[in-house]
Amino acid sequence: MRKSVMVWLLAFLLAPAVHAQQDMFKALFLYNFTKNIEWPPAYQQGEFVISVLGNDGISDELSKLMANKKINNQEIKITQLTNLSAAPKAHIVFVSPSKSGSLAAVMSYYKGKPTLIVAQKENGCRDGAGINFVVVDGKIKYEICPRHNQTQGLLVNQKLMSLGIVTE
Repeated sequence: MRKSVMVWLLAFLLAPAVHAQQDMFKALFLYNFTKNIEWPPAYQQGEFVISVLGNDGISDELSKLMANKKINNQEIKITQLTNLSAAPKAHIVFVSPSKSGSLAAVMSYYKGKPTLIVAQKENGCRDGAGINFVVVDGKIKYEICPRHNQTQGLLVNQKLMSLGIVTE
């Protein structure tokens, strides 16, 4: 009995650390995606905008990771979205798990715009995301859908494709 209480207590105490570590890995993935995707010329000027829909901790990790960095000579701006119209020209929109039910609205709003839609939900790529985070054997990985990214006008480097789980 005493051991089971200790196991539950330990699991309870470690859960936030595991979640924070996953947010850090997702932020690193997002940063590395920027190095392997080419946006059209109109999106290669001004700020490089990464928007997060939902508040799952990844915004803080992105802000820490990308402080004082640039992407293709563009200053990086991290925005927390409460509504989609707050970031009409986003390079990347991450739909957090807590807002995964909003993926269809995000896809509709950014349809035809050169915006990489990244989600973390079951069947995220099937539902329209260009990249979808998945957990495989306890590790964060990503699915990538070339068709969705091409539809958005994004050129994806073959290296990014080869490291992900390609879906259609």
